[in-house]
Amino acid sequence: MSSHRTAARSRCASCGTTSMVGQHHLYADAPALVLSCPTCSEVEPRIASQDGRILLEQRGTALLTVPAPQTVVRETPPRLTAVDADAPPR
Repeated sequence: MSSHRTAARSRCASCGTTSMVGQHHLYADAPALVLSCPTCSEVEPRIASQDGRILLEQRGTALLTVPAPQTVVRETPPRLTAVDADAPPR
């Protein structure tokens, strides 16, 4: 299972507040998506697309912490070997 993207935390470079990305104010009507700090309203990350690329500008973000997806450890199945029909049972 993967963690939800709003569980990521961001520390504002201006005021030092750490908050969940989902708490930030989103301005979607700008040339880029702009997130601002919920405490001081300073701009944190800006996200845009250009020429088939995604641009992420994080000038206002001191630290962005994203939970790693949980991995499932699977046991290796036993190897199957060919059985000789004439061989005695093991």
